[in-house]
Amino acid sequence: MKQSEDHKKQVVRYYDATKRDYRILWRSDRSLGIHFGYYDGQHQTHDEAILNINAKLSDLAGVTAQDRILDAGCGIGGSTLWLAANRGCQAVGVNIVPWQVEQANMLARQRRLEKLVSFHVADYAETKLKQGSFTLVWGLESIVHAEDKQAVIKEAFRLLKPGGRLIISEYILAKAAFNPREQAALDRWLKGWAMPSLMTEEQYRTMARKAGFTQVAVEDWTEQVRPSLMRLNRLIKLLRPIAPLLHRLRVVNKVQLGNLAASEAQMKLLAKGLWRYKVIVAKKP
Repeated sequence: MKQSEDHKKQVVRYYDATKRDYRILWRSDRSLGIHFGYYDGQHQTHDEAILNINAKLSDLAGVTAQDRILDAGCGIGGSTLWLAANRGCQAVGVNIVPWQVEQANMLARQRRLEKLVSFHVADYAETKLKQGSFTLVWGLESIVHAEDKQAVIKEAFRLLKPGGRLIISEYILAKAAFNPREQAALDRWLKGWAMPSLMTEEQYRTMARKAGFTQVAVEDWTEQVRPSLMRLNRLIKLLRPIAPLLHRLRVVNKVQLGNLAASEAQMKLLAKGLWRYKVIVAKKP
């Protein structure tokens, strides 16, 4: 099942309106990442950590030059381009945000990677790509935008060759039911980031098994990602007091205000231990 047109418009509107935020505050023009980073002993700066999560996910998924990868919800192509340049594999990025796909293709040309990568405007729940044409489906903080996550996982299974892998790196809820105050904070986060829902680890395991995947494994990367989350928290504390004034002056728009409120809610829920940053890896028999 593909996503509804109304929901896709919400996601596109979010990324259209926050383009400047990611470029200036998250420095997406440098790392090409609009996601969190993985910090370790060798990678201690923001830009290093953003790129490092590509390396860590690639290692976990066992990526080699023989792989053909679908980057499901590819953003501006950061992971796709990194995989081609650093692992020598072929990769295809799909995304429903037209300007991001256009920018990704431009970056591929600038890096002379057109023979290895391509980017297309497509719904990752119904890509219309050839069955069994990939060895890995990669979802880095992108599956959260799906209305029907089961449909995305089912489509990933269809696209993979036997023995292919699915890797999803996401915000995973610690429990399925929240109290009213917790739910209100979760709703602010979901609405502000154009995310229909978040899932628990067990829900992801169940969806993967239902789609036909086996050998489902989960790793918790919260502590490695925490410095990246704390960077966002510092930005929130800096911007939150002046955000209403900036909105009145028309420096920031309504979606950007919602993005800030969502980020604040995310940090509060993290502090309460109500979600963790986890990676799910599953294999097609």
